[in-house]
Amino acid sequence: MLSFLKRTKPAFVIDFPQISITPDTQTFIASLKASDIEYTLVTNGYITFAGKAFACDIPLMFGVHFNKLRIEFIEVFRPLEYYQSDTYDISESFSQLSDVLRKQYGKPLVTTAASIGGHPCEQWHTSNYIVNHYIMDRFGIEEHLHINFYKK
Repeated sequence: MLSFLKRTKPAFVIDFPQISITPDTQTFIASLKASDIEYTLVTNGYITFAGKAFACDIPLMFGVHFNKLRIEFIEVFRPLEYYQSDTYDISESFSQLSDVLRKQYGKPLVTTAASIGGHPCEQWHTSNYIVNHYIMDRFGIEEHLHINFYKK
């Protein structure tokens, strides 16, 4: 087959542990099982594991929401201990992750009006996925960072 006819699968790459998450659930599950990654099956359709991404040293958690065929979205958040520490500050956390995302993806394509606490809702578009970063009040004030693959 001619190499220019090959289509590469879109992927979100995690720096550590090294894994690429594609929109295909079966590929993701097989990659996870074939690796030494410690993960938790929280519910059917939701797996979490620790790691690092965005070329930074911030410890992160990755929550992958999926159905039988497709990854629905990837959420990125800090470990529970971070939120429970006396030094946790949602404004500082938002600014820190926003700076990391700007270094990784450049200026957000979309910046909307302020969300909770005066922070903007930011959005970056890559060739494979959309990154959304915002703060909302769901079960209290929460920072959200979601990766959504384009629907094809």
